[in-house]
Amino acid sequence: MTIRKTFGLRRPPSRVRNGAYAIPEYVAECRVNRVLRFAYHAGAMVKADLINRAMEAANLQSPAAREAVEALFESLRAALERGDRVVLRRFGVFHAAPRKTGVARNPRTGEPVGIPRGRVVRFRPGQNLRGITNTT
Repeated sequence: MTIRKTFGLRRPPSRVRNGAYAIPEYVAECRVNRVLRFAYHAGAMVKADLINRAMEAANLQSPAAREAVEALFESLRAALERGDRVVLRRFGVFHAAPRKTGVARNPRTGEPVGIPRGRVVRFRPGQNLRGITNTT
């Protein structure tokens, strides 16, 4: 459990190698650079990781990179709220699609629950992203 105290992890990493926990490289970097905090979510990339990548790629300081990532997400949200399509070449297309009304069942009680009419966000991956996900 010293790993939890040293690196501030909520839970120890799931992979065990030779009886010791396998710690990802970016978590190990946290010990050297206390300014940046990295989250460990079992292989998922979180917003803190995106901010770190923006810092490295554009040679930005932490507040500027954080503001850039926040501005990107905010503009994406605003465009989808207006009903616009967001096209990111070689990545994919985000769009807000209408959701029909319907009836579903509560799995715990079995009673019917109405699904209201509204909009949901859909994502269609681009050609390059489709090629990555379909390889086995």
